[in-house]
Amino acid sequence: CNRPELHTHINDDGIMRMRQVEAIEVPAGGVAELKPGGFHLMMIDLNEQLVEGGTVALTLLFEKAGEVALEVPVLAMGAMGDMAH
Repeated sequence: CNRPELHTHINDDGIMRMRQVEAIEVPAGGVAELKPGGFHLMMIDLNEQLVEGGTVALTLLFEKAGEVALEVPVLAMGAMGDMAH
């Protein structure tokens, strides 16, 4: 992916809109959930087509924990609900 972006959804006079955010706060000892309709990762200008059942390698950068590498599963469009994209 040539341009990963963190996004969230906001309610703008009754219309849900996506907005890019610089960071997602993770409370100490807590979690932050990425999901449709909330915080999510938008992968723009992919280097290769995603294949359902495959994985995507991601590296998250945390302020205190540093880099964390992980493999994220590629799910079918409908697998995440109506707002998946």
